[in-house]
Amino acid sequence: GRAVMKISAVKEQHRVVEAPALTFNSQEDFMHDYKAGKLDRDFVAVIRFQGPRANGMPELHALTPALANLQDAGRHVALVTDGPLAGALVVALIFVIGQLEGNVLQPLIMGQTVNLHPVAIVLVTAVGAAYFGPLGAPIGVPLAAGVYGALRYVTGPVRADEGSPPALPPAGEGTF
Repeated sequence: GRAVMKISAVKEQHRVVEAPALTFNSQEDFMHDYKAGKLDRDFVAVIRFQGPRANGMPELHALTPALANLQDAGRHVALVTDGPLAGALVVALIFVIGQLEGNVLQPLIMGQTVNLHPVAIVLVTAVGAAYFGPLGAPIGVPLAAGVYGALRYVTGPVRADEGSPPALPPAGEGTF
């Protein structure tokens, strides 16, 4: 099969391992067998239930000294956990959530706060960034909200004959 491995801390003579696979349900199970002397041979350790889908990508540093000791003793060993696809899915999910938050939720919430339409929020942020660089993006919305507020102040309140909804009758009046 195929695999991707981190080789930055692996000596070249240990980068190819052809050995039987031994499956463990946790790193604790691995360490139990190591301490019991059951791993004094060549093997590929497959640690199940480790990775983003299982328990959030724990660090397996506790296994490093044991594997190094076995390699120093002349054994050919390797470690396999949840594959890189699962890690890539976590990164993709983080990206999607960030995009939804930044491009959907933030304009909706900010639009309600400064009384601007969410599309206007996105546009003034983009225009501010395009014309004034990184500093223009964060000042675009407050500037647009200020201009909009000033224009509403100068032009006065919106009158009912201009498409505003009719005024509601005072409480307690009207028909039921």
